[in-house]
Amino acid sequence: MSREEVLLKEYELCQTETDTNSANYWTVSGIFIGISTALLGTMAVGIISAKDFNKWILLILVSIFGLAVFFFHAVIREWLKRVTFLNDIDYNRMREIEKELGMRKSGLVWGLDNWKEISISYRLSILCAWPLISDNDRSLYINRPKHELPDYLIVPKRGRNIIPRFFWINSFLWGSMILLSLLRAILNIG
Repeated sequence: MSREEVLLKEYELCQTETDTNSANYWTVSGIFIGISTALLGTMAVGIISAKDFNKWILLILVSIFGLAVFFFHAVIREWLKRVTFLNDIDYNRMREIEKELGMRKSGLVWGLDNWKEISISYRLSILCAWPLISDNDRSLYINRPKHELPDYLIVPKRGRNIIPRFFWINSFLWGSMILLSLLRAILNIG
């Protein structure tokens, strides 16, 4: 087996692992988000509509479910950090293999994601990869900030912050739900 074949096989394995990790990341997050949101809605309706129900029992139920959500949030968040870390290792290795084999795709995307941090020569190599940019325009774009590049060059960063943001919003809503049920029980509202 030649060196190129070994590198291509390793590249394929890295790609398969990142695909599997990403699928698991979004599946687990989606299931957690769905269950948590449904439970949050059910508890909100229960708090609002409970007239004859004991307010303290409702507070205990909301608190138990809220604390369970906080616990699972912490566990899932740590697991998601691990998956992200493993994907970064694979992506870095894939970039190394691409560089060694003369492939450019993920290096170009990485360069656009990190436009501020890359060198002028790397910017030029990225701009040369797109035939839509004329030779005259390349010199115009080299020193420009990313937001001034043509729209077809703007590559959005990966959506890594979406799930953690939802988790914090979800935690805030559950905390608010616990406080609301506590106030309702103490003040005997409703």
